[in-house]
Amino acid sequence: MLSLANLRPNDVFFDLGCGNASILIFVVRFFGVKKAIGYEDNGFRYKNALINIRKNHLSDRIVVHKEDMHNADLTAADIVFDMLPEGESDVKDLYEQDIKDGTRLLKHDLPLIGYIADKVDYPFYRMTFPLRKANSKNHWASHLLGRSNARIEEVWHELFFYESEKHYTRWDIKRYKRILHNRL
Repeated sequence: MLSLANLRPNDVFFDLGCGNASILIFVVRFFGVKKAIGYEDNGFRYKNALINIRKNHLSDRIVVHKEDMHNADLTAADIVFDMLPEGESDVKDLYEQDIKDGTRLLKHDLPLIGYIADKVDYPFYRMTFPLRKANSKNHWASHLLGRSNARIEEVWHELFFYESEKHYTRWDIKRYKRILHNRL
């Protein structure tokens, strides 16, 4: 997953919903990024993140904010890791900021709905800013499923098929359909 990001030592890595900070610690220790910034609004996870960062002696290179990820200022980001399912306001609240060109966004399970990934290692997707919108719903489906002439109905079928593994529900799929309909 992280190899998709092409991490470099001068990168600033953001994790939106960083949990116990394990990814932040990993990218600093094993990829040598200069700075890692996390957002975690769950108090229990936030406390565990701080403990893990201190245990690893990385307080000088990792910062975690106890805030909702929608409050993140991503203007300094080189890489944004967002593993959470997409909400209806995510693009507007997060990704329509002044994010610098070349910043890489890593997503799990789906790229941003309606946007084209420039690198894929299923189930991980990398998009590079400025983001590229798909021309149509079926164009997005073809890129998402990795085959030409795919139809959008196949995407929803795939997601529902993995309901037990990925915990997608009919409600999630309805929300994703609504997001895609509003974007394309």
